[in-house]
Amino acid sequence: MPRSNGESGRTTGGTGGSSADSGAIGSEAGEGGTDAIAGAAGSDASGGAAGSDASGGAAGSDASGEAGMAGSDEVSTCAGCRIASVCVGTGSTNPANPCEICDVTRSRAAYSPSTGASCGSSANTECSAPDTCDEHAVCQANDVASGLHCTGGACQAGVCKPNPFDCIAPTPPVAALPAQVYLAIGSVPVASGGVIVDGRYTPKRVDLYSSSTTGIDVRTFEFKGGFVQAALRYFNVSNGAAYIPEVQFSGTFTGSGSLLKFDLQRCDPNYDLSIPNLAYTATANGLVTIETLQDGAVIVTSYLRE
Repeated sequence: MPRSNGESGRTTGGTGGSSADSGAIGSEAGEGGTDAIAGAAGSDASGGAAGSDASGGAAGSDASGEAGMAGSDEVSTCAGCRIASVCVGTGSTNPANPCEICDVTRSRAAYSPSTGASCGSSANTECSAPDTCDEHAVCQANDVASGLHCTGGACQAGVCKPNPFDCIAPTPPVAALPAQVYLAIGSVPVASGGVIVDGRYTPKRVDLYSSSTTGIDVRTFEFKGGFVQAALRYFNVSNGAAYIPEVQFSGTFTGSGSLLKFDLQRCDPNYDLSIPNLAYTATANGLVTIETLQDGAVIVTSYLRE
């Protein structure tokens, strides 16, 4: 019995030892647990700090995040142009001007001219090409020069307008030698150009400067909206005789500076005559033309508008 008790004791002791071992292990585990908790707490603390930082960042982003981002990183966050506090995409057109675009290679803070871009009218006709932007971001009409022929008439401000005059039945004022033809002295008047008022013009006076000529061309005109019909006849100034029949013309005219330019069709092909470009001065009710001949003579013709 005692022996058995002893074994039992050892057994019990062994068990106790196991318990002690278990206790120690438990204590270590406990310490490990404490460390783990502390670690977790530390992590939480660190995390909390980190979280606070992150939260601070988030709060900054949430509370004023976009404003903050726009404030500090305003330029760097816009890949295009920032114009009037608005980010505009590269290549975008100014809504207020089709001749301006965002071009970051030239400016990130303003629109740049879109030279050559289409704008305005896109019509492509015999009197006008599509409008394009110039280097100053201004839309320019690409009209052909006024007076150029087009189907049935002539171009005027980009539009083909029919000619009110033709060579089938021309009706210009009759070309007659005026009663007042003078050998003039003094200075020849200086042409000043001006706007020619539509109407019929007949010569009322001719002044001859430094001239020994015996004959002159007398011309009449009717102007209307950039078009003209004209008559010409050559007269002897001494006796008033006409050497040829009246020759008539139809076409266009332009005033360029002080020069009156004609683009005319001769209605009578039998006479190889033409009307030259003439220096001129236009008035409200008349016209003065100044023609310099090859011999140096100057013919000044004064017209009255009917």
